[in-house]
Amino acid sequence: METALYYGFSTIAQTLAAAIALLGALALFRLQAVVAAMRGPAAILTDRYHVDGEGHEELRRLLVAENFQSIEELFRTGRYKQAADINHEAINARETLTRLLASRSELLGALKLGLYWTAGVIAGSVATIFLVPMFAGVLWLVAIIATSGIGLLVYCLRVYFAIVKLVAG
Repeated sequence: METALYYGFSTIAQTLAAAIALLGALALFRLQAVVAAMRGPAAILTDRYHVDGEGHEELRRLLVAENFQSIEELFRTGRYKQAADINHEAINARETLTRLLASRSELLGALKLGLYWTAGVIAGSVATIFLVPMFAGVLWLVAIIATSGIGLLVYCLRVYFAIVKLVAG
């Protein structure tokens, strides 16, 4: 019984570690693509639709720093709102930038959730491995702990599938 518990909980930890590493790599690849896609609309807004020379320098600094969130906020609610409302190209650029920022935020949030759950379940699996000698003889406790471990593994996999959908989307 003890050997099975050792193998079971070490397998859970190893599986989750490998899966989150792979998902992290895929998510970073997707995030790079999203950032690359943000450069075009941000450049359109910063190069063509500013109010004054000083504002143009501010916008160029934000663009070079790839601070797309600040650029989007300035054109959505800030002093450049009127400048961005003047034609279809500016409106499309602002809407595209807003959509891409939301996509990046959603992916980062899902990845963060996946990392937290993975770290928690791995830590729980490792702690369980150390505690196996204490509860291995109590069958009802073994059943509860094993079921909990499997349930948490399944939950992590559901979070991973949500991340995969975001990466693919």
